[in-house]
Amino acid sequence: MKKIPTIYLRDTRVTCSPVTGEINSECQWVFNGEGIATRKIDGINVRIRNGIAAQRIKPNNNDYYKAEYSPITDEYVKMAIASKPFWQDGIYEAYGEGIKNNMEGIDGQTMISIFPIDKSLIIKGLTINYRSLMAYFSSHDIEGIVFHNKAEPETMAKIKTRDFFHLHRPRHNPIS
Repeated sequence: MKKIPTIYLRDTRVTCSPVTGEINSECQWVFNGEGIATRKIDGINVRIRNGIAAQRIKPNNNDYYKAEYSPITDEYVKMAIASKPFWQDGIYEAYGEGIKNNMEGIDGQTMISIFPIDKSLIIKGLTINYRSLMAYFSSHDIEGIVFHNKAEPETMAKIKTRDFFHLHRPRHNPIS
């Protein structure tokens, strides 16, 4: 099972393993401009297929279409699904009250589409280098960024605010 790789290598000599400025060669495509930057939401991954919702089992690989899924048992995730009468087939992130730490600070529960990518998650005009990303995270209240490869949207890479060990995400700035 494979996790989504981080775009920079980590300094494993330090307890919290912050990222270094050294590019992870597996993620070079991000720095080549071949990625779409999207806001990472801290929630629970849900797949809708033929009107049936299922929750992704962890640990898993980053191929959301081939990952293992199980029936929804979490009541808050059920409420997120029920927040809208119909969801298109796709991969979603359920978030809100009672789901993880509700880092988005919203009332109630909802879901947002990851595949296909909801346009509100796309980050435009982002400069992708170590110092610029650190500055971006210092001034934006987000969990992190997931890059989707333009040619292969299921190929992803990520960077999180907490990867820069000295940065902490302030709370709350709901998705607009």
